[in-house]
Amino acid sequence: MELSLDISDLINNLENQTPDQIRRKIREAMESLAVDWEGKAKEIISTTSVDTGEYLNSVHYEMFEEGDEIGFTGHDGVKYGIFIEKGTVRHFVPFYKWTGEGYDVTQPILADWGKRVLGLTEEEMLEKGGIKVKQDGNDAFMKGLLYAEGEARDVFREVFEE
Repeated sequence: MELSLDISDLINNLENQTPDQIRRKIREAMESLAVDWEGKAKEIISTTSVDTGEYLNSVHYEMFEEGDEIGFTGHDGVKYGIFIEKGTVRHFVPFYKWTGEGYDVTQPILADWGKRVLGLTEEEMLEKGGIKVKQDGNDAFMKGLLYAEGEARDVFREVFEE
């Protein structure tokens, strides 16, 4: 998702600044918005997702400058992040990895969750094999971006007044 912010009326107040000074202020404001986005996305993830922390801790932003554009891109560092963001259909997830000959208890997938949340023993998990789950998307990246958009004018105004 991409947002375009019109801050031309705020830039007009920077007549005494050089183009490089204005660009630095825009970058500073955009980085502040990136921090806001990351914080809001992580807040949503931490309250809506069953996660070991790997996904949450991998969420980050990267600043970019391309020509006249200054912005940021949100990333996560896990293969399954898109499924938390957008959701999944109902599907089978094993408690332990299937090796072709049976479940390998040394390679847990949902075993910890099965023990802590469902109260299952290892024997019960091996008997069941796994569970069917459906993940509703939490749209944390998009909601974080919409939050940052709502904060943008105040952030730019604050940075430009410094």
